[in-house]
Parts: sequence; structure tokens; C-alpha cells
Amino acid sequence: TSIVLTNKGGSTCKIGGFPGVDLKSENGQSWSLRRSSAKHTSITLAPGDSTDFTINLALAKSDEAHPWMPASVTVTPPNETTSLTLKWPWGPLVDQTGATHPATFVNPIG
Repeated sequence: TSIVLTNKGGSTCKIGGFPGVDLKSENGQSWSLRRSSAKHTSITLAPGDSTDFTINLALAKSDEAHPWMPASVTVTPPNETTSLTLKWPWGPLVDQTGATHPATFVNPIG
């Protein structure tokens, strides 16, 4: 899935790297998504310009024994401390919270 970030400020900004993406379940369990091995660069956004990043999702099948169901996702842009939390819209995931190389991960911006 793709998440769009827009420069809502009045001046040009430079952004690059990986956003922080944290999932939280109804019972308070957290899952901070790992970063992909993709290389990243910086891009410049004028006021009103947008860029995006993608999250690879390992969606659980309907017969999955123990899926991991997020209730919300919190996104923190690179080099920022302000986050945005949204209700999780995509359904249950394969539970890979302890995996070394999970199939659910975040890619860099741009």
C-alpha cells in the first residue's frame, strides 16, 4: 500500500529516508515495522508538493490460524517527532512480529 505525505508548510522542505511505522492492536500490542534494504535519497518538496512511501503487507488468508490484527497505524515522517495515527483499514496480517525478515515492512520515501 502507498502512504502519501504532503508539504503543508509555507516553504520548501527536504525529506528522505524511512518513516517510522508502528502498528497497534486492540489489546495494546505493538509492532514496529522493519525497514527494507532499499537505498534512499533525499527529495525537495515545494509547498503543496507530495511524495509517498510504500508498506509491503503480508495479508492473512481467511483460514490463517493466528493472524495479527492491527487496530491502528502510526506514521512518523523521517527526522520528525510529530506522528499521525489512523485506523487500520487493510485487515489482518500474517503474524511475523518476531521474524528476522518479515514480509510486512516499510520502504523509503520517494
